Amino acid sequence: MSFKVQILTPDKTIFSGPADAVYAPAENGDIGILEDHAPYASTLKDGMIEIIHSGKKKEIQIADGALEVKEDGEVVILV
Repeated sequence: MSFKVQILTPDKTIFSGPADAVYAPAENGDIGILEDHAPYASTLKDGMIEIIHSGKKKEIQIADGALEVKEDGEVVILV
């Protein structure tokens, strides 16, 4: 099973789609998010976001931002 991920900037949507796993550079250490992750919020630091779906990996470089895992499992990342 997968969950929805959105990566947004003030100007546009960088990514919107399903994921089986998301890895992000949180301020207190890297975080991995899988399906049914508890609601969570964190600031992000400079690094790489990895989105894995159906065995394929997409990497997106960020400078900083914020990440939220919503109650319904959707992951929203603001960069």
